[in-house]
Amino acid sequence: MPQYSRKARFDLQEIKAAVNIVEIISSHLVLKRKGGNYVGLCPFHDEKTPSFSVNESKQFFYCFGCGAKGDAIAFLMQLNGSSFSDTVRELAKQYDIAVEYLSEEQKEQLKEEKSEKMRLSEVVANAAAYYERMLFQPKHKKALDYLTKERGIPIEIVKKFRIGFAPNAWDSIYSYLVKDRMFAPEDLEQVGLVKKREGQDSYYDHFRERIMIPICNEIGQIIAFTGRAIGGNSTPKYLHSPSSILFDKSRTVWGLDQAKSAIKEKDEAIIVEGCFDAIALHCRGIENVVAALGTAFSSAHLYAITHHTPSKKLVLSLDSDNAGQLATDKIIYSNLSLAASQQVQIKVLSLPEGKDVDEYLKVHTSKEYLELVERSRSCLDWKIKKMGEGTNLHDDRDFITLAKSLVALLEEMGRTTEQSYYLIKCAEVLAGQDKSTLSYHVKSLKSQLSLPSVQKQTKFKPQIVLSRYQKIERILVRTFVHNSSVAQKIADLVEQSNFSFELEDHDAIWELALYFFGEEPTLVEQQVRDRLLFTGLMESYSWLFDQDEDILVQNEADVDGLFCVLAEKPWQEKKAALLGQVGTSDRLAEICSQIIECNQKIALLQESRMIAS
Repeated sequence: MPQYSRKARFDLQEIKAAVNIVEIISSHLVLKRKGGNYVGLCPFHDEKTPSFSVNESKQFFYCFGCGAKGDAIAFLMQLNGSSFSDTVRELAKQYDIAVEYLSEEQKEQLKEEKSEKMRLSEVVANAAAYYERMLFQPKHKKALDYLTKERGIPIEIVKKFRIGFAPNAWDSIYSYLVKDRMFAPEDLEQVGLVKKREGQDSYYDHFRERIMIPICNEIGQIIAFTGRAIGGNSTPKYLHSPSSILFDKSRTVWGLDQAKSAIKEKDEAIIVEGCFDAIALHCRGIENVVAALGTAFSSAHLYAITHHTPSKKLVLSLDSDNAGQLATDKIIYSNLSLAASQQVQIKVLSLPEGKDVDEYLKVHTSKEYLELVERSRSCLDWKIKKMGEGTNLHDDRDFITLAKSLVALLEEMGRTTEQSYYLIKCAEVLAGQDKSTLSYHVKSLKSQLSLPSVQKQTKFKPQIVLSRYQKIERILVRTFVHNSSVAQKIADLVEQSNFSFELEDHDAIWELALYFFGEEPTLVEQQVRDRLLFTGLMESYSWLFDQDEDILVQNEADVDGLFCVLAEKPWQEKKAALLGQVGTSDRLAEICSQIIECNQKIALLQESRMIAS
């Protein structure tokens, strides 16, 4: 490992001075200003309520939940599992700072990477300029008419976004960049402008007869393209540049370079599905808008956008077709914990059925669209309503499936104020038109969220033969569920004796029934039955409602008697163990004395049982 020199320490301090910890961490999770600090959900442990704090003035983070702490370098090391030197090296590359303690080999590699990135950036910039020129050539009037007449995009907006055109030729961009500008064909291939013919040492243009829309990074540098086909038989309709050293589709948000100032000013970002949707809004003066480059939208995209809106307000305005609705649902689901904890405020704008933003704006004004933005609903309101659509509430199977999904959604939120609010929304969906059942569904959902978990068992688990004591356990559990007149007696004796059930089956049902007993003692049987039906576990616990099972205890005296039998168990077990030592130990007198003690205890318990009966 290379030794740190005085120059190396100076470079390290230079990196620390250049790095902003809020900027670094914001690219990996949502941070929201709270007082003088920023807070968010900790990436190092599972939590529902934010305990991760970042102090920008001290360039330091600390998690009050798990104790993780450090500066920007420490954060990236913990997050990525990377070494100190690798982390510093990556930051140096990102901020273009020389790091003297890199080995000569590493320095050379860094130099080559920088050189390659600059070279490829130049290729893409030259391609963009070429496509722009092609768009305004008279022979490509069809392409310009498509933008200005069919799409209604003014020339100034076309130029603002540097939109161009790829001619319908196999070697248009290749000839210009390779033959005229002397770029290497391998560089064109690397950024996706050309493809190599299979088995040949020749290339052809990747984009042909397509409107070329540049994709820029956050500071406005062109890094890739998306091409929209205008020929009758061209497929696919949209063609994107492949990933490269310049372009990472999973992290790039289209239009953020043009929208970030407006997003900060409006404190809100509108997310649409495609570039033309965003351009259509820009044409009407709505500039706080970005596009998802299709229906894929990751957490990295969300972090890139929320960095520019202090209140973390996002409005999803995706297409109203099935693909758009599924994409909306996916975004909500993948960021549910952030939405539930109010780390981000995600709202959903509902367009008329089958419409996208561009289509809507052709027949409506920008004012009408902004009214839709204003009326957009919370993403959780939207999701709950969507979950209820198409469900036959009168069909038991449909109802149970919906109820399970709603409970799972509420559980994902954690115990928050928002959960209480959305619990009522879920109950309204389950009640449907019958509002008289609303309070019942509220209580039912509350009970499901508070219940001890009943673990799902193997459907075909082998039949076990119960011991004498296990049979008594089962009788007591069944009695507690079915006979409310002695349930309190059973509960008292379990608590007083600190009794624990030997079988997991018995323990699970006991915890469940005890919860319901605390709510309403007379409804335990019905509540337990409903819970097992709801979770699909009725078959696993069939013994609880089996008429052929052992009889139930009818009075408190019998309960006392059964507990006396259970109290014998530890003494019987101790006695058996001692008897096993007789003849094999030199402590015979001591062992015999302990056996006599066990017999006396057992006799007393049996006498108590006879008195109780």
